[in-house]
Amino acid sequence: MRKRTLFLFFLAVGLLYCSALGTVPLLEPDEGRYAEIPREMLASGDFVTPRLNGVAYLEKPPLYYWGTAASLRMVGETEVGARGFTAAVSVAGGPLRGLNLHPGNLQRRIIPVRMLKYMGGDR
Repeated sequence: MRKRTLFLFFLAVGLLYCSALGTVPLLEPDEGRYAEIPREMLASGDFVTPRLNGVAYLEKPPLYYWGTAASLRMVGETEVGARGFTAAVSVAGGPLRGLNLHPGNLQRRIIPVRMLKYMGGDR
């Protein structure tokens, strides 16, 4: 397939996937919790320790919270803002998979096969 065709295909999939982000309210308790933590990060300015109602909440890696906080800042404190980062990562997964940029291939390209044996890999 041509690059332009693939680009248009993934653009159409992305638009279809993201078209309904703000139509349904956040589902409780999970979506509300994972939207509140980045909102508190933005309000307090503390992007190091995720907090939920003032208590440290270290259940997820902070990259998710940082991405959602960026989405909330760009779009606003709405359902679209709370779901925007997850949707963007989901849509980007297809083209990245097509480019063979998943961790297994990167690992084989960066780390020599001899070193993998010593690191516990049998590939």
